Amino acid sequence: MKKQTESTEPTTDPGVTEQSDTLFGWYSVLHEFTSLCAEQALARVANPDPRSVEAIACKRRWLAAAATDAELATACAAAYAAARAAQNTELESRLTSLLKLKLEDES
Repeated sequence: MKKQTESTEPTTDPGVTEQSDTLFGWYSVLHEFTSLCAEQALARVANPDPRSVEAIACKRRWLAAAATDAELATACAAAYAAARAAQNTELESRLTSLLKLKLEDES
C-alpha cells in the first residue's frame, strides 16, 4: 500500500492520484472485511441460501475485477430477495404460533 501524502500530484495515470490510490486500497480492504464477516455469518446457518453464498463469491470476483458492477448488483439483489423470503417465513411461523396460542386460550 502506498504511503498517503497530502500531494495530489498525478502518478503514472493522470486520472489517478496517490491519495485516491490509497482510498481505493482502503475501500478494497473494507469490501474484503465485509465479505469475510458475511461468510462467517453464513457458516453459522445450517442451510444458507445459495443466492447469499453466490453474492459473496460475486463480490470477491468483483474485487478481483472478474465480475462487472451489473453482475454484482444482480447477485446482491438476489441475496436481498433470499433474506426477505427467509424473514417472511420466520415471521409467518411466529404469527401462526401466536394465533394458535390465542385460539387455545379462548377455548
